This record gives sequence, C-alpha cells and structure tokens, in this order.
Amino acid sequence: LAKLDQVLHDEAQQRFGSISKAQVVSRLRRELGYGGMIHHFKNYVLRRDEVLLTKASASLVAAFATLDQYAALETNDAEAVAVSEIRDVLGGYAQALEAAPRLSSRGGNARWIDRTVRVDDGPAFDGLATLNREISAEIGRQSQSVHRALESVGTSATVAIWMAFGVGLGLVVSFVWMLRARITGPISRLTDAMGRLAGNDL
Repeated sequence: LAKLDQVLHDEAQQRFGSISKAQVVSRLRRELGYGGMIHHFKNYVLRRDEVLLTKASASLVAAFATLDQYAALETNDAEAVAVSEIRDVLGGYAQALEAAPRLSSRGGNARWIDRTVRVDDGPAFDGLATLNREISAEIGRQSQSVHRALESVGTSATVAIWMAFGVGLGLVVSFVWMLRARITGPISRLTDAMGRLAGNDL
C-alpha cells in the first residue's frame, strides 16, 4: 500500500507539479490506519515492543505533517473544521503515546492500558468523511466547469467556422468583382476598339 501510494504521489508530481487533496487524504488515512500510527500503537500495547512505539510516533509525526499539508491548500469552512477535528484526535493519540510506556512500566496488562489510553476516533472518522465529501463536491464543480468550457469551445468553433466561410465567400466575391472591373472589362473594351479599327472605323 505504501508503494502504491508513493507511485501515485510521484506520478502526480511529474504530471501536475503537486498532489491533489484526494491524494493527501489517502496518505493521511494510510499514516493513521493499517500499517500506520493506530496499528503500531495497538500492537505496542499488546506486545510492549519499543520498536512499535517508535514506528507509531513516526507515523503520528507524518500524519500531523500531512494534515498541515492539507490545511495549506485552499479549503472551505467545512474542511477547516474537519482538519481541526482530526488534529484534536491526533493530539489525543500523542498523549496516549506518552502515557502508554509509563502504564506499561507499572505492570498493567494490555486490556487495562488500552482502556486507560483509549482515544475516541469518531471525530477523526467524521472529519475524514467530511473531507471526502467536500473533495467529491469540488471535483463535481470542476467537472461542470470543464463541461461548460468545452461547450463554449464547441460554440466558438462553430461560430469561427461560419465566420471563416463568410470571409472566404466575401474574398471570392471581391476577387470576381475585381477581375471583371479591373481586368475583364478593360480587355473587352480594348478588343471592341481593335475590332472597330479592323473594320476601318478610324
């Protein structure tokens, strides 16, 4: 999953020079969930392995950074509230990560430690759902804008074709008129005069 996310990130950087909100949220979910901070933290509570605690801390730092990255993008009020809710939950986990080793050193079992440091993930889930909803709405608005732009381009192209046809027809008419007025007319008059001269009409 991390590899797929990195590939998508690199492709976005190459094509657009930046990553989208959807990709930022995807990365945030990965840093929080499976193989991320919560996963490592729960495993630490169960196994008391300091390596897992280090991984959980690193994932938490990365999640905060990713959340800052999203907040730095152009966001509306609903997104700002969602980011704040997720940040509060991350703050709760930061406190839990500090408390868990102390509780473990007191000899508490995994169930007691888990119950003592439990963090309500609900606001974070709601916040992520809000971000997904707002991103979908923004994509919809952008799609409509692109559709209108394409319709406008199609209309402009039709108008341009008819204008080009009109200009072309005008040029042909002008050329025919100039040919008759400037070339054919004088030649016809000259031919008539030569015929009269040939008939001894001096």
